[in-house]
Amino acid sequence: MKNIFTALIILTCSSLFAQDIFDRGDTHLVVPHIGLSEFPIDSTSMATVISAFGGDYQLDDKEEKIEEFLNQRKSHSRENLKQFPLLLELKYESLGVSFYWLSNDSTQTIRAVKFYHPFKAESQKGIVLNKSTMGAAKTAYDAATILVSGNPLNELTIHEFTEIGIRFRSSISGYSKDNFPPKKVIENAILEEIYISNYQEKLLLGSL
Repeated sequence: MKNIFTALIILTCSSLFAQDIFDRGDTHLVVPHIGLSEFPIDSTSMATVISAFGGDYQLDDKEEKIEEFLNQRKSHSRENLKQFPLLLELKYESLGVSFYWLSNDSTQTIRAVKFYHPFKAESQKGIVLNKSTMGAAKTAYDAATILVSGNPLNELTIHEFTEIGIRFRSSISGYSKDNFPPKKVIENAILEEIYISNYQEKLLLGSL
């Protein structure tokens, strides 16, 4: 009984801690290669996240995601997923944060984290979520370029995971390959999402 009581105290304190850091309305520091210092990627488990952030989340069903992936890519098999696993999402939409783990990882260790509205985040170099521009992020992180993608063109990204462990994303509208957005529009776009990961972008870009 004493052990159960102690476990309940620990669980309650963790949940209250997570609730507190969001309810205060503070801006939270997000660190490349780490994410939130209290819940660092590559060492925090999904179970730890759930115990701290509570039960108001959406969780990818592993088997459904695998079947969906295999139906879309007929040339792939379950054997391929051992080498190139899917990224599964634990989404706290009301908080503006999602955590990701790999489909072939039985420990369900968090490998990436994404921040978006209404989460309040700022990077170590002063880039503020939903406030700073893509141009400011490009300059701060000395990125070679801002990638424009989509059909029609609607997405802007800065991603150099292997070097800086962070990726920025924004969106635009009204453009196409025949009507390419001018540099000013690209660089003035407000960044809407921040991703933190230590994995190569080719593993993550299709999933995030």
